[in-house]
Amino acid sequence: MHPYTIFVRNHSGRSQDYYLFADTPDLLNKPADDKTKDWRIVFQASLLLPSPHGSIVFPIKPSTVAICGTAKEKILPGVVIYPSDWQEVVVATDDSKGDHSAVTMPMGGDAAFDRAKFRKDSIEQKGAFAIAVDNSFRYPHPMSPFVGLGAPDPHKPDNVVPLAIYGAEPSTTYCVLPNLRFCVVAGTAEAGQIVDITDLTKSDIIDLSTGSTISREVIHKNDGTFTVDEA
Repeated sequence: MHPYTIFVRNHSGRSQDYYLFADTPDLLNKPADDKTKDWRIVFQASLLLPSPHGSIVFPIKPSTVAICGTAKEKILPGVVIYPSDWQEVVVATDDSKGDHSAVTMPMGGDAAFDRAKFRKDSIEQKGAFAIAVDNSFRYPHPMSPFVGLGAPDPHKPDNVVPLAIYGAEPSTTYCVLPNLRFCVVAGTAEAGQIVDITDLTKSDIIDLSTGSTISREVIHKNDGTFTVDEA
């Protein structure tokens, strides 16, 4: 399947860096008082682009990847996240059930998928897959284990970049509903970095699941606003 593409063009009147993050996927059992609702993880980032002819293409491969790992420190904005393990999964549809992955973290080891406990066709919620964390570690844990959603790195075929993470708690199942919604930000960051989007200069949400094409063009105008159109 061809990758989705988001073209960003800098018409702002000055050189700019840009980065792309995914809109947070729904989590069926997410706490109502979650304090990370304004945090996102950088998926891809550009170098400094000139104006008015500078541009960058962010390709997005349509693939659903479950991830896990440890942040090695408290999970906060500014921290860069690196998955220790990943597993491609299938979400539930009208005709079939979704995949159910299992994560373990035995003493002395990083978080990893227990492939012997992987179950296909076991999640009924349409559009969802699940990650079940076992009881191999105690919570809270100083290494800050996490589970979440990732995507293939378009520039390194064997690498996966995180899109969203959740602090992993023992004996807990996370039912994740991925989406194809993204946002472009004017600013400097690196792939995998957690950012607080509260006061950022950013585009509207770009929903690649709608419209007649799989490409979008984002223009950063000289008044500081963004426009988003089908490309």
